[in-house]
Amino acid sequence: MIKCDELLKQLESYDVVTFDVFDTLIIRDVFKPVDVFTFTYGSIGRYFRTLAEKLSRKFSKTGEVTLDDIEKYC
Repeated sequence: MIKCDELLKQLESYDVVTFDVFDTLIIRDVFKPVDVFTFTYGSIGRYFRTLAEKLSRKFSKTGEVTLDDIEKYC
């Protein structure tokens, strides 16, 4: 296991360091990832947020969507 000071030394040589925040640096203490929407949007908001993502994927040419795509259907 690498020590913090060793890691910091290695990272100093980079201009930019990125992390996948959720479930890497921040732990979501929920049963399913979509449960986070209940906390952020409420029960009804969760329904609409999930529906918006499904619609975005349905009309996507690639099957992949961005947050901007999802917001169009919210």
